[in-house]
Amino acid sequence: MKISLEWLGQYVDLDGIEPQVIAHELTMKTAEVEELVCVQHCLQGVLVGQVLDLQPIAGSDKLTLAQVDLGGHVVQTVCGAPNLRLGLKAPFAPAGTLLAGGVKVARASLAGHDSQGVLCSAKELGLGEFHEVVMDLPADTSTGAALSSLAPERDYLIDIDNKSLTHRPDLWGHYGFARELAAIFGRELKPLGMADLKNFRDLPAFPLSVEDFELCPGYCCLELDSLAPAPSPLMMQWRLHSVGLRAINLLVDLTNFIMLEIGQPMHAFDADHLQAVRVATLGQDGQFTTLDGSERKMLASDLMIWNEKEPVALAGVMGGLRSEVTPATTRLLLESANFQPMTIRRTAVRLGLRTDASQRFEKDLPPAFMPLGIARFLHLVRQAGQDPAVRSRLTHAGTLGQGKRHISMPLGFVQAYMGEELPQERVESILKATGFGCRVQGQEMTVEVPTHRSARDISVPQDIVEEVARFYGYDNIAFRLPPVEITHYAFNDLLRAEHKLRRFLAQSKGYVEVHNYSWYDDRWLAKLGQDPGQTLTLANPVAPYKSRLRTTLMPNLLELIPQNYGQRDDLRLFEVGHVYQPHGAKGRKETSSLGAVAFQAGTAADLEPLFLEMKGLLEDACLLLGCGKLDLRPGRESTAAWAQAGCYLEIWHGQTLAGGLGYLSGPALNAFKRNAQVAWLELDLNALAVKAYPELQMTMPPVYPGSWLDFSILWPAAKGFAALERELAGFGDALLQGRDFVASYGGKGLEPGQKSYTFRCWIGLNDRTLTKEDIDGFKERFLAFLAGRSLAIR
Repeated sequence: MKISLEWLGQYVDLDGIEPQVIAHELTMKTAEVEELVCVQHCLQGVLVGQVLDLQPIAGSDKLTLAQVDLGGHVVQTVCGAPNLRLGLKAPFAPAGTLLAGGVKVARASLAGHDSQGVLCSAKELGLGEFHEVVMDLPADTSTGAALSSLAPERDYLIDIDNKSLTHRPDLWGHYGFARELAAIFGRELKPLGMADLKNFRDLPAFPLSVEDFELCPGYCCLELDSLAPAPSPLMMQWRLHSVGLRAINLLVDLTNFIMLEIGQPMHAFDADHLQAVRVATLGQDGQFTTLDGSERKMLASDLMIWNEKEPVALAGVMGGLRSEVTPATTRLLLESANFQPMTIRRTAVRLGLRTDASQRFEKDLPPAFMPLGIARFLHLVRQAGQDPAVRSRLTHAGTLGQGKRHISMPLGFVQAYMGEELPQERVESILKATGFGCRVQGQEMTVEVPTHRSARDISVPQDIVEEVARFYGYDNIAFRLPPVEITHYAFNDLLRAEHKLRRFLAQSKGYVEVHNYSWYDDRWLAKLGQDPGQTLTLANPVAPYKSRLRTTLMPNLLELIPQNYGQRDDLRLFEVGHVYQPHGAKGRKETSSLGAVAFQAGTAADLEPLFLEMKGLLEDACLLLGCGKLDLRPGRESTAAWAQAGCYLEIWHGQTLAGGLGYLSGPALNAFKRNAQVAWLELDLNALAVKAYPELQMTMPPVYPGSWLDFSILWPAAKGFAALERELAGFGDALLQGRDFVASYGGKGLEPGQKSYTFRCWIGLNDRTLTKEDIDGFKERFLAFLAGRSLAIR
């Protein structure tokens, strides 16, 4: 976006400040300046001429011989501009005048006629690229006056990076930048002249309706009459051309001028073609002809401005051809509206029609700009010498954005966030200079946001901090490293244990790690016959039957088996993940668990090796984690469908139930539609005393050979293996170097309910070789130990 320094000078006095300084300060405090360009206008020798007579040149369709009055001195020129007319006042460059591009005007003979100079377009004066017509100056411009006395010969254009203005819709006009410069340099900001719209409150409203206030939050209009066709004032044309817009006529130029001045796009309709305004979508796909004469394919969702039942403008993008303002227009309906940014951008991008208006509406303009634009239009049209009759009051629908917004924060919040000790008076002065109100009450500061700042731009206390910091100057904030207290790294033993488990199970045991969702699938729970009981529920589940958070890993792991057993006859899966338990009235408890399943196709005869494999996995995992020996006890009645009494063991760590180990049977097994054997394991890792680095107890290897001794001990199966382990834990002997159970047998040759457990002992001495007497003595002491506990051997 281009900003003219000459134009800015109308609102804030910039005398004595170098343009380079202005550009630098804008970059540092407001928006990035991409380029600063000095533009030299070619005005020396150019006079204001008035066309006295026009004669068509024979044999030419375009050229005309014009008699031009230069203030008592009449010259003639050959001209082909389509806007030539009697009484036209335009810049005239006599022979010898130097124009833009280094062109020197020479007296010449054209089409057989003497041409003593040139009627100039904006391009020939160095104002822009428009050369199709000559400049049309106001009728009150003094004939024969030197143009250099009416307009500046030099200007500086600041090219602003549009991306840095995306969040600042108030800066899409010159007055917004004037407000910034006034605050930066401590200069006074001149108020804009406005018409008092309250004077028309008693007039009738123009018929207006808005069907969807989400697409059009606000719409204002005002009907004017008794307008005469006229060119715009010279300086208005000058400023429009300087930033790249073509001057057309007073009514059209005013809407463009106000858009470039305060940032509010406006549109002028020929009121003879409008009886009532309705803002609504097109409703169905169709065609619409815009101001540029192009017929465009429209979608049903495109927002339109309607004359009752006929669309007359593409909202926020471009007007329609049928309602455009022409030189014959005397009645005007002035529109100043606010549209939803996404809707305007979507339509403009699809049509390839990114107009100046659409670019501004895309930035979410403040609604307060709507009445300002109309009041400013009425003021400027009167200033241009017109005296229109106002036929309606300011008619509006939706918000006018006049409500005050306040942001409160603790006193000292700005200084703490900036990391700079600013006096509170300095903070308040900066805020007031940029249009903010500020009130301190006790230990709280309340900031009133000005209506020209968008709610998306200023909404939280941190936005206020940014306002103060940028005007204070980011380069004035001292570079200080924040104080950091260095402490020893706190190892998370549980997290390290999870990582070790993953590597161990995947690399050493060949299990495949899976990551399931954290919620149950109620349909699968029904197949398993599982009622999860009380669970936490999701407020926004992905599906109605996936609303309950898991309290155990097992159902989701078991669900993967039927999804995969069509491709393989055996499967080993594990997951280390979190489970969620309701805790207290509204709380929750989140713990980490290990779950594993082993599946193979087959019959019950194949189940024992699968179960022992899972038991060995548990024992190895405990050894890896250094959590000590776990106690396996016969499983009690459980609400878990996969934990049937007699088919699983409870895992205890001291006095804490830490999980379960078992195999599927009954209804849970029937959920699998083929012969299947499934062993499972679930372990609550939070219940274990895991260690990041378990201590290893090293023993010297024996120097002298020892001996293995096996004892088959009879034991009631109902008491469980763990109880037998506890009975034998009290046996100690000088020769005993190691112990373990290596096998168990039941059935044939034993009494009902009995089992035979093979207990293996390793005995030896460190100073000599064992003798037969040593071995016999150990046997006698061990058998005596067993007899004292009523234990029999086989």
